[in-house]
Amino acid sequence: MHGFVFPRFARGVACAAFSANLLHASPSFAQRAVAPAIDRRFQPPSETSAPGDEPSAWRGSTFSWNNSATTQTLGVGDAEQSENPTYEMSFALSPRYYVWEDPGKLPRTVSVGARVEAIREFTNSDTTTERGEWLLSNLLLVPQYSHAFYELRGYSTTLAFRAPALALPTSKASRKNGTYFGLGGSLLATQDFPLLGADSAVLSGLAVSGLAGYEHAFRRATTPTNPELERERMGPDGETLSSDQLTGRAFTDDEVRLGFSTTVSLHERVRWSSLFEWHLAWKYRFENAAVALPTGTAPVDGQEKPDNFGVVALFATEVAVLLVDECSVELGYQNLSSQLGPDAQRRGMFYSPDARFSLSVVAHLDAIASLVTGARSARKAAMASGAGSSN
Repeated sequence: MHGFVFPRFARGVACAAFSANLLHASPSFAQRAVAPAIDRRFQPPSETSAPGDEPSAWRGSTFSWNNSATTQTLGVGDAEQSENPTYEMSFALSPRYYVWEDPGKLPRTVSVGARVEAIREFTNSDTTTERGEWLLSNLLLVPQYSHAFYELRGYSTTLAFRAPALALPTSKASRKNGTYFGLGGSLLATQDFPLLGADSAVLSGLAVSGLAGYEHAFRRATTPTNPELERERMGPDGETLSSDQLTGRAFTDDEVRLGFSTTVSLHERVRWSSLFEWHLAWKYRFENAAVALPTGTAPVDGQEKPDNFGVVALFATEVAVLLVDECSVELGYQNLSSQLGPDAQRRGMFYSPDARFSLSVVAHLDAIASLVTGARSARKAAMASGAGSSN
């Protein structure tokens, strides 16, 4: 079925979380990039074209209109002491280009994917400076090499390596907090299982994917800074000095991502995908240096063994319906939040006050291009046929 296949890897959320890590912002700000949750762009050549057709080099490229609102805004979940209603709309461009491919019995491909979003918040939440402000996300560039190692009777095993995954600080927050760029890599594996078989219109198959990745962001300092800021603070010697430090929290130094996803073909035009992911983050450590005081040098008191490790859990589930080959609609739920809550209690990964519902309309650009070029070819053939018959 041209223009729509069931996804092999849930990469959209992973890229969004990578971008959120660069921002080093609250989960509510990071959450905006999660919708749509499940990536639909990992498409081996064997699944993207009819027999005898040349697969499009741009297959999997999409342009989406996304709408998301927090569960708190919709009145779902536990009540909070302070309300922070959030509804956001975004337009996301996610192109993918296949540089090389070997469409043999066990396909191999080399491709480059990208993603960038323009986001507008319509409510007056804490995630933007001004109400109705338009923001640009970080630009993500992800090369990928994929290799199918086994295919027989509906069973298939595919490995994909993505490196170097590059995140450019095109967002307002990243530009202003001292982020230069982010760099990472990941290894992904997918196993396909047949259910009722490829010829069945319902429950044709199940795909299970695993992910292991590493990410590091290069920054100007170990804490968010802005050279344009000259905030006056009281120094340890009692004198006033200017500082460009935005917060007292340290940036994440290194991050490891571990996760898995499942995708079920409910119908030939309906898929259900779920993603479970854990981000293991190690923050920069601060040295306990001595300071000079009028009465002499004094050590800086601090924790003997400060905890610089944290876990961010991500859960996303989504149902996608293909309306026509050129367009699909996706309804999803996502929760991206710290495993440790503000009350120092461990939270489950399925709900937090920043959890969101999302609704997206996705245009499949390769199918649209095929429709346009096919219509043009048909018109040219009809004109040629008409000209021939008139003679």
